[in-house]
Amino acid sequence: MPGRSNGKKGGGARWQKGAILLLLVAGLVFVFREPLAVLAFVLTGGSMSMTEAVDNRPLGYFYRFTARYSHKGEPLVFDYVVACNIRITSYRGGDRSDDSTYAPKVMMLPTKSGSAVMVRTIAACNGQTTENGRVPADLFPMAIWFDDVNDMTFGWGYATWDAYESELSQLEFHEARISPATRADWEAWREASAKDFEPVGMIKTPWGLTYNEPGYGRTPVLARSCFGYSRLEIPDNIRASIQELRPASQPRFWYPVPDKSRETDILKRGQYPSGKEFKKHVTSGTLLYAGAYGLPRWGGNGTLYSWIEDKVPHDVFPLMPTSRSVTTPVDPRAEIYPHNLLNDEHKNKGFVACGGGALIDRAPHRFDPEFARKPKPVFVEGIRTVGPHRTWGAPAFIFDRDKYVYIIGPAGTGAP
Repeated sequence: MPGRSNGKKGGGARWQKGAILLLLVAGLVFVFREPLAVLAFVLTGGSMSMTEAVDNRPLGYFYRFTARYSHKGEPLVFDYVVACNIRITSYRGGDRSDDSTYAPKVMMLPTKSGSAVMVRTIAACNGQTTENGRVPADLFPMAIWFDDVNDMTFGWGYATWDAYESELSQLEFHEARISPATRADWEAWREASAKDFEPVGMIKTPWGLTYNEPGYGRTPVLARSCFGYSRLEIPDNIRASIQELRPASQPRFWYPVPDKSRETDILKRGQYPSGKEFKKHVTSGTLLYAGAYGLPRWGGNGTLYSWIEDKVPHDVFPLMPTSRSVTTPVDPRAEIYPHNLLNDEHKNKGFVACGGGALIDRAPHRFDPEFARKPKPVFVEGIRTVGPHRTWGAPAFIFDRDKYVYIIGPAGTGAP
């Protein structure tokens, strides 16, 4: 027994020595690898309130992304350097640690008329450039239009070329390119863009966003995710099977019981007379982040990857979030909060709705404590879709009789 007791005591001492040695080594590594952080801490008395400190890992790949637009004759040129697999730590009255696959994920520009435009960065961290032919000449990035630079909580995403041809379009798209760049180019861009930058409305940074910034997520929130449906004609060979799922009341817009495997299996069997299979359009979940690689275009590529080209959308329409479907505060006794699917062929085709974190006075959950449990049905052309009771979210499929199916999540929806 005494020997066993002494063994425990000796083991504890060895463990303590080992832990102390490990901490000393870690401290030395930190001091030699993080000199800027240590210096900042010392100089600021521990407050870390330097204007900026940048600590870059030796990892990193850089490229220049250029996208040219115009608004009523005003040129809107996005031209910036993207950093891949790089850590940026900034101190501007508070800490910021940004470990991003690529940064920035979006960039914003104000217009002279008081509006704003956001473009989603094309994620090209694997050496793709226009010069080496790995980026298509018709590269088609996602742009989001905001009517008011002071309220960028909601905007209109240009998901297909139809949006640029709409009578509501505010933008013209000209071209997009990806070119080689270096760390020196990246540092020069950050310095030059910050030099004369003045905040405008909700645009608070010259370097765009990765959505890891401190304070992101507080109200109001800059629009990030986009929502919409793509509409496709149902192939003749599966119409009868779709009709069997339709509710007995034969509504125009409907969705079946939430057993998605059944309708998905039916849709996957669809085939057009041309031989083209319908199933490529059915599993749209894989497209939610496809906007980061460019959007597919009819008669071309538009995107970096062929698996996205195979899913070229037919007609895309925006799904308005409840916070924008409700224009004034609703009586707390309201039983539903609607989503509106805007399917006007001449106005809404090609757009998706971006945002949902409305300004505080328009967010229903702020004034109705029962908001979360109440149904959020989708209305199309003012007609409520018929289907099982749902407490939140929109169905994966909405059918227009047995003629069309709306499939949630076309390329460009989701978040960057």
